[in-house]
Amino acid sequence: MNFDMETGLCYVCSDGGGYYIDKYGKRVSDECVSLSSSISRWPVVCRKWGVMDKDGKVIVTPKFEQLYGTDDEKRLVAKMGGQYGVIDKTGKWIVPPVYDSPDILPCEKDDLEAVSRSGLYGYMNSRGREVIECQYECAENFDKHLQLAPVKHQGKWGMIDRHCKWKVQPVYDQLCVSYGFILVEKDGLWGTVDSEGATTIPCQFDSMDCYNADLDRWRVSKDFLYGFCNSKGDIVIPIEYDDAQPFHSRFPVVAVRVGEKWGLMTDNGRWRRLPAFDYIDSYFDPEIGPIPVGCNGKYGYVDLQLPDVQEFPFKDVTGFDRRNDGTAECILLDGQRVLINRSCKIIKYLRDDNT
Repeated sequence: MNFDMETGLCYVCSDGGGYYIDKYGKRVSDECVSLSSSISRWPVVCRKWGVMDKDGKVIVTPKFEQLYGTDDEKRLVAKMGGQYGVIDKTGKWIVPPVYDSPDILPCEKDDLEAVSRSGLYGYMNSRGREVIECQYECAENFDKHLQLAPVKHQGKWGMIDRHCKWKVQPVYDQLCVSYGFILVEKDGLWGTVDSEGATTIPCQFDSMDCYNADLDRWRVSKDFLYGFCNSKGDIVIPIEYDDAQPFHSRFPVVAVRVGEKWGLMTDNGRWRRLPAFDYIDSYFDPEIGPIPVGCNGKYGYVDLQLPDVQEFPFKDVTGFDRRNDGTAECILLDGQRVLINRSCKIIKYLRDDNT
């Protein structure tokens, strides 16, 4: 609705008729409106929501500002007075409209949903009961594996169980669950704790992400340099590289950058290809095919099963098996599009229609 800044009124229409309302929604007489008023008479439809059955019979009178879906018990989330609650199939309130968002009921029967009331957060069960009182500054849903939930209390993050008991004390500036681990940040540095709040990796890294469960490797950074550690916090690749891609697959090779050049390194820090490339494909799997690389504006492939001999015969390249046929599509230096096999031999010239 567009309320006039001078009079505080708005022109609305309902059931084909138009009239003015004040900021409280109360209808005012046309005589109260100055003829010189600049109020926009563009109609704003006042809608109310209700429910009718398949035969068109109204079973819930249209009186709600919004209604959201139905669940297995034919309950609906309803908006009234700017707040949200839950009604049954007859329109009777099951949960009064006191919540700040429509995300109230959990999707699964045994889950708890994080809810907000008057700016504070708690948790509601599938029966519509607020089982953990709204008392936290912020809250996220329970992790299904850990059965713990991140909550913010007095400016700090911790984790509680379903009985509202602290399992990770609220002493952290940030907290998140990633790959089944609890990552915590304190004074700008990241580490991990277990489900009882005990420190497993001290807060010591500027960043900590992209965990590879097959190889047990975290990508970490410190003072703008990158390296890798395992889930115990042991540094397995020194934090001394200008950039690093994450380990993308079970194959123990990762791309790291020294200065402006990229190379390939094993998961224990040994070079497989020295840093000599301007580009290494940001997602590769050596078990699927050779790795796309580039140098001086030209592109080729590295096959880790072959000696360190590299040619750059292409203007552009893609990763292998993008077409699900074990091939890669490339563009030759003269602009021709071709398909190559794992040996980088041309097996087909392509037209613009990909045939």
